[in-house]
Amino acid sequence: MNSNNVNLKEENIIDKNYFEKWKDQLTCTAICHELLNAPKMCKKCEVAFCGECISKWRLTSNVCPAGCTGTEIVDINVMTRRILNCLKMKCKYGCEVELLDYISHVDKCENNHKDDTNCWNCGNVSRPSEMKDKDESTLKQLKEYEDFLVKSHNLAEENETGQKEIDNFSELLKLKGEKSAVDQKYYDVEQTLAEKQNLKTMIESLQKELNEGRDIATLQYDLSKFDKERKDLDVKIDKVSKSIKEIDEEKKLMKEDDELKSKIDNLRRQYSINNEFNNIKLAIFTRINHNYVATSGNDFSINVFHLDDQSLYHTFKGHTSQINCIKSAVLENNQTILVSCSQNIIRVFNVDTKNLLYTLNGHEDTINALSIIKGKDNQTILISAGIDSKIRIWNLNTGKILKTLEESRHESGINCLYSFKHNDIIMLASAGIDNKIKIWNLERYTLEKTIEAHTKRILSLEKSIYKNTPVLISANEDKTIKLWNINNWSLVATLNGGDGIITSLNSFNFNNQNMLLSSGDEKMIRVWSMKNGKLIKIICGLDTKVNSLDCISNLNNQLTIIAGGDDGVIRTWAI
Repeated sequence: MNSNNVNLKEENIIDKNYFEKWKDQLTCTAICHELLNAPKMCKKCEVAFCGECISKWRLTSNVCPAGCTGTEIVDINVMTRRILNCLKMKCKYGCEVELLDYISHVDKCENNHKDDTNCWNCGNVSRPSEMKDKDESTLKQLKEYEDFLVKSHNLAEENETGQKEIDNFSELLKLKGEKSAVDQKYYDVEQTLAEKQNLKTMIESLQKELNEGRDIATLQYDLSKFDKERKDLDVKIDKVSKSIKEIDEEKKLMKEDDELKSKIDNLRRQYSINNEFNNIKLAIFTRINHNYVATSGNDFSINVFHLDDQSLYHTFKGHTSQINCIKSAVLENNQTILVSCSQNIIRVFNVDTKNLLYTLNGHEDTINALSIIKGKDNQTILISAGIDSKIRIWNLNTGKILKTLEESRHESGINCLYSFKHNDIIMLASAGIDNKIKIWNLERYTLEKTIEAHTKRILSLEKSIYKNTPVLISANEDKTIKLWNINNWSLVATLNGGDGIITSLNSFNFNNQNMLLSSGDEKMIRVWSMKNGKLIKIICGLDTKVNSLDCISNLNNQLTIIAGGDDGVIRTWAI
């Protein structure tokens, strides 16, 4: 709020492009939406406000106007001050000044021009030489600072390019070193074989001389000496032969690895379900038994495909905004259903009849997560949660709500849910923006445990068996995967998830081994062994962030991994 009767308006801005680029940092976006005047900022979220605006706001509320939970208001930081100082303003006399100095400048400029009919900056009125010198010095400093920013940007780009060239050169040197070591080993083998051949020739010559009547004692001595050397040489040859076998085995493994990568890349290109109808993006999916997969993007519909030939089975419509989650289930009457949510509405479709069964209302804000589990008396239970932090429990057999969990709820929105049974009790894990995991007993509808799990918001939950112990698995924006003992909720392992944010987890059992898939914006899929928590495979070659993961094993004991990406394509790999 500008109460100084000063024209802090967009028409006074000189560099419009700079203003558009940094508009959110240059304006009081949370209160008056005007250019910042005597700015202050929230210490937690670092959003800036006019000094007068935040002072009036604090008279009625201690909460940050930008919506975070911060309560402390401080002076703006160095980065924000630099952004504000780079915005040039022009007063009514034509003077060019920085935004933070504009208010004081206008007062001074008004006093200097009380008797002037025109601005001394345009040349119509004489200007004191010392003020001209000061302005010229300021302009020179601004020009030097601008040149410095350009040079810094160019230097950063050159450093990035140079680092890539250094990495490529280092890899080349490493390969050359490995080749040199292999060549040296082959050279040693050739030398050893030549020595063995020479020794054999000498033994044959001595044997011939012995037969021709030379001194027997001398010849026997020489023979025993050479025989010892031959045995030593045989030991040396055995060591070299083992080295050769190791080298050959390494070459064989490298060749098999290259062939496998090539095969996977070919499969990725050949076997994919393209969900890009009318520019559909942000592909999420759920598998419907072993025959179908249901996908959705930003066209507000659900496409169901045959997995064997990727042909379209049916398109379910009804949502009017982007679909955030899809789940499938089989009811007690063997009806196969699809449950989907967008905004604060849940729609349940019958896959067999292709009809809408229920529309479930009750949430006050966007729904982010769904989970389905079989309850008592053959009930099919649906759990939903989202931005309003409330957890709602539904009976999918009737479409009726059973319970709303509001007490001890999350401090902010919920991102993910996972329901499971432990000691024959139906349990629920919920997690979200407050970095916490909450464990609920769905038979008593009570909160059992709150875990301070991560340092950033949690994006995915999964359950598996780790070293014969049941574990709940969580992944989040801090690029780690954590395993929690379900028996006592202690942390048992932390896995390094890679260089990107982890958005998707999926656990499965293959050949009696518990495995875990993880992926996200790193554009690759990691395969983990839950026997020891070791990374056993990385699937590369993706061109986009992964939003959903699943896997299928067929009667031939072949594993198929399914992934949905931001580009609207569902990809499969046969491993």
